[in-house]
Amino acid sequence: MVWNINYSDTAFTILSKLDKATAKSIIDYMDHRIATCDDPRQFGKPLTGSLKGRWRYRVGDHRTICRITDSSFDILVIEIGHRREVYRKQKGSHDWRPFHEYWSETNPVQHHRSGWNLQEVWIRPRAAPSSPKPFPCPFR
Repeated sequence: MVWNINYSDTAFTILSKLDKATAKSIIDYMDHRIATCDDPRQFGKPLTGSLKGRWRYRVGDHRTICRITDSSFDILVIEIGHRREVYRKQKGSHDWRPFHEYWSETNPVQHHRSGWNLQEVWIRPRAAPSSPKPFPCPFR
């Protein structure tokens, strides 16, 4: 069975900044070892806590954090980094979403009268605050 390996924009940027030998070893590992196996979970470890649902692969001193989708046989490489840094980056970044992704008809959040720009309002998806506080968008 062949799995499709896809790289997020963040992972692709990090790969381009790594030295060529390290980047090549990570790509070779993902393409030859993980993509060609029947079950990619046999080579990785499941992550826990705030990273639950993601898998970690070890390539030397670097780690790749991936999301595995069984229905479409896709593996999305979300993050690549040195073992001492990669988990810190991911820990808080996935908990926050832009306001417009969270808002729905069944779960409206009060719009503040000061007229915040909806793209600059970030909230935790788990609990809607009674009066949302603005958080600057880190992607601008």
